Amino acid sequence: MKVDDLFQKYIKEIYKLIARGDAREESFYDILKDLIEAYGKRLGKKTEVIILSKKSEAGNPDFTVWDGESLITGYIEAKHPLQKNLEYVESSEQLKRYREAYPNLILTNFLEFRLYRNGEYWKEVNIGSRQLAKTSPEEGVVLHKEKFQELLNLFFEFTHPRITTPRVLAEILSKKAKIMRDYIILPSLEEKDSYFTPLYDSFKNYLLRDLTPQSFADLFAQTFTYGLFIAKCQYEIGSTLFSKEIPHLPFTVKTAYQFIQRSFGILRKVFQAISTEDMPKNLEVIVGDIIDVLNHTEIHKLLAHFSEGRRRDPIYHLYETFLFNYDPEKRKKLRKGLV
Repeated sequence: MKVDDLFQKYIKEIYKLIARGDAREESFYDILKDLIEAYGKRLGKKTEVIILSKKSEAGNPDFTVWDGESLITGYIEAKHPLQKNLEYVESSEQLKRYREAYPNLILTNFLEFRLYRNGEYWKEVNIGSRQLAKTSPEEGVVLHKEKFQELLNLFFEFTHPRITTPRVLAEILSKKAKIMRDYIILPSLEEKDSYFTPLYDSFKNYLLRDLTPQSFADLFAQTFTYGLFIAKCQYEIGSTLFSKEIPHLPFTVKTAYQFIQRSFGILRKVFQAISTEDMPKNLEVIVGDIIDVLNHTEIHKLLAHFSEGRRRDPIYHLYETFLFNYDPEKRKKLRKGLV
């Protein structure tokens, strides 16, 4: 299908739903998903779009766009077409958080599209009529097609910069951990019999009697996020202290457990308890995002920042930097030996 035909099919389906008058925001999701996947494949990419349910899986943007099996192209946050003021949405706490955490992001109401790079506004285009109530599906045409195509090309051309310094990696990981803690784990624990309830109960009964939902969310987010970094280090340097031989595998959340040393007891238990088969989509998305960051990290260059003369283990030293961004007060206590 030609690009013009692809765009025209999209706009007619959007206007058709708008004309119904009772369509929820989620009703438009599959139409945008089909457009993004079809456009990506036209560019020769193995594009796959994952949609989160707004009701039960908040915490991440509504769409995650994958290029192949293990690399993320970017994210899309959607609003209902009747939400015409995207400038207002742009200034919301939610969008500020997303723009800070996700380097390639589109905000859209399915007609207007705004692209952000590394938190900064980059480009926008409105492909639909501003008089929605007066536009029928048959009359709907795509406005500014060339600008729309240019915006999509920019979105798909994004490549995650290589990470080579501890400071940059620590800053990024701390942002991901905070999203996991505040917008995925804590809301989940407020629900009865949630995904995290058995693990929380287990920790409280057998490890920390005075554990609260807040402290559990904090513990889990820190442990899991930083644990993925430790696993990635072991994966890259080929250290297999707990196994004689590990076959060469891609680094994913499914394989990370194999690279956690036995000495990291609680970390291995956390990894063992998590299974991507039944993991909630919002958790799977943020974990996949962290994996993507680590797969764009040059671990050997990063570890080279620590000279051989230093007494501190590089993993411990980077944890201090991570904690400084994640929880400065806890980092102070750590340095004083209070935690």
